[in-house]
Amino acid sequence: MPPKRPAAPSGSTPKRARRVLTLNEKNEVLKQLDSGMSYAAVGRHFGLNESSVRFPTAEPQLRNIITMANEVGGEGFSDLTAAEVQEELLGNVGDPFTSDELEQLVELQDETEDEVSDDENKNLTLDNLGEVIRMSKALSAHLYDIDPSLDRSLKAKRAIENVMLPYIELQREMRSKKAQTTITNFFSRRVPAIAEPADTSQQQDVEAAGTSQQQDAVPAHTPQEDADLDSSDWSGF
Repeated sequence: MPPKRPAAPSGSTPKRARRVLTLNEKNEVLKQLDSGMSYAAVGRHFGLNESSVRFPTAEPQLRNIITMANEVGGEGFSDLTAAEVQEELLGNVGDPFTSDELEQLVELQDETEDEVSDDENKNLTLDNLGEVIRMSKALSAHLYDIDPSLDRSLKAKRAIENVMLPYIELQREMRSKKAQTTITNFFSRRVPAIAEPADTSQQQDVEAAGTSQQQDAVPAHTPQEDADLDSSDWSGF
């Protein structure tokens, strides 16, 4: 029999501690990942194991936040990166994402989805748009009445008009579309139906029958009338 392998020494061997990334290192890792580098390549670049640069539990939430921010657009959102999310939302994080931090990310995502749902339920009609424009004009007039400074009230009036200009242009567009639709519907109801052409064969039969009846109605000449007609035709020669 082969000799038995020596028994392992008593006590568990301590596992090698995983290297903890600093905030700056995490930001650099996320920037490299955003550039398209693979986890393995990023790990080799920083001299780390692939597991040290992979955040499988937090990555979907980060990607969702970045996608929603890019869709919103505007300054600070259209070019948002994972590194900025890491730095701004989570602050100075030394360890991988915790469960509390993941819950914060999920709650932020849910709140954003609720806001998008509320926006979909909003409806901007000509009626409520006109009401808002009337309210803005009333506000300008009220400030003009109560403000002793004419220059300040005029500045406020111009500012309100500039703010409301997109809605005024939208109101004009909606009115134009409504008028065009009304005119189109009116003329579509006024166009008469085109009469189908009559059957020419039936019309020819009717005309032929009428001609035949007229010929039958002409009385025949008597022999005496025929003789008189013959004599009158030659009387001049």
